[in-house]
Amino acid sequence: MKISLLSLTAAALLALVSNHAALAADPAGDVNKALMQEKLKDAQSVLGSVTTGDFAAMEKSAKHLVELSNVTNWYSRQSPEYDLFLNGFRRDAQALAKAAGDKNLDAASAAFVQLTLDCVSCHKYLRVPPTAGFQNLDLSRIAQSGSVPK
Repeated sequence: MKISLLSLTAAALLALVSNHAALAADPAGDVNKALMQEKLKDAQSVLGSVTTGDFAAMEKSAKHLVELSNVTNWYSRQSPEYDLFLNGFRRDAQALAKAAGDKNLDAASAAFVQLTLDCVSCHKYLRVPPTAGFQNLDLSRIAQSGSVPK
């Protein structure tokens, strides 16, 4: 009886620890997904506000994009290349917020296009396995201006 009670307790603890580990791993994925969905909503809001000239909404969304870029615990891939993409995204979002604050539609449009290009380039980068290497990727332009090579 003692052995079966001990076995049952051990099995329950093992199940609890395994379940806790699975739950601990899953929320990180959920958090990443939720943050990326927030970025997408803000980007869609910026597109709408650029086309309608709603500078207040544009500035609000751009500032939220800057805030999201400052969240450091959800990086998809810790690497110098990823940092370049993230910093470029942040600079573009800051330029967009400034242009919206200045009510400069041309500058806001240009910043939004660059932000979009940075998003696409970063996601393209993240789809490449980390072991594949990036010999053909010129990252110098990203570091200088926030722009990404084609």
